[in-house]
Amino acid sequence: MNDFSGIKDILDNNGIQYQEFPNYLKCVAGWREGDSIGSVTIYPELVIDHVTGEKYGLNKLIGKILNTDDKEEIEKYLSNNNYNSAPKFELSEPLIKEIKTIKQDFIDKLDKSDAAHSYWVNRGIDLDLLKELKGGVYKNKYYFPVYNSKNQCLGYSCRVIKGESDKHYLIRGQKKEFVYPAFVNSKDIIKPKKVYLVEGISDGISLMSAGIRNVLVLFGTECSFSICNYMLRIPDIQIVISVNSDSAGIKSSKKIRNKLCRYFDNRNILTILPKNHKDWNDVLTNDGRESIVEQLF
Repeated sequence: MNDFSGIKDILDNNGIQYQEFPNYLKCVAGWREGDSIGSVTIYPELVIDHVTGEKYGLNKLIGKILNTDDKEEIEKYLSNNNYNSAPKFELSEPLIKEIKTIKQDFIDKLDKSDAAHSYWVNRGIDLDLLKELKGGVYKNKYYFPVYNSKNQCLGYSCRVIKGESDKHYLIRGQKKEFVYPAFVNSKDIIKPKKVYLVEGISDGISLMSAGIRNVLVLFGTECSFSICNYMLRIPDIQIVISVNSDSAGIKSSKKIRNKLCRYFDNRNILTILPKNHKDWNDVLTNDGRESIVEQLF
């Protein structure tokens, strides 16, 4: 039953808002008081809840809507609503992940004096912003701790600022779990319902120093499901892909857009890459904050 007509009737009868796409439906998870139209995707043989991580068939979806585990009641409901071919799919329980944190005593060792922030200040970054992000120096590296909403440190990204190194940036922690810097700017994203996705921390703090605080850092050239799930909680959010404008960035921007179009209205997804320079910190240091604002607005 690929036209979804039976499923749409069931959703309509139970007041569940949905949007129809060529090969799937997206709906609000009203059974758990969800309010995002993109939090649940319904395929012909599979339902995916992107917030809880569950995967199940239509029978389980009906059970959630009716708030029952009674299989006979569910089958009777489906039969009464002229839907007798409910797809079967083995339930995949939500993936409960242990929160892996790093020792806070290491973060406490960071030098957070004004002088310690000089590397970034000299690159046009606001000193107050660096303090807000709880950044600091340890030995030859500048560290940006990554916190979650519970103020737990999940890891860090650090920039080598002195000496030679094969890698300018180092990351510790489960990068795919990072939603940075949401611990300081969630309100700045939720209120305007708009977010800029940038490639690295230097890009993020450059935009924020230019007054554009609704930023999330990808820590690379892919958009993690953690970031997708965060954005799915914000109805009708507008997403601006603003990764680097080199060949890798251009390629990744198309890949990111294709992924996001599976979960969000493609009319709300834009791509704006830096002009005249590879990344946003180069724009900031060479052309100033006004240039960032002019390019992104």
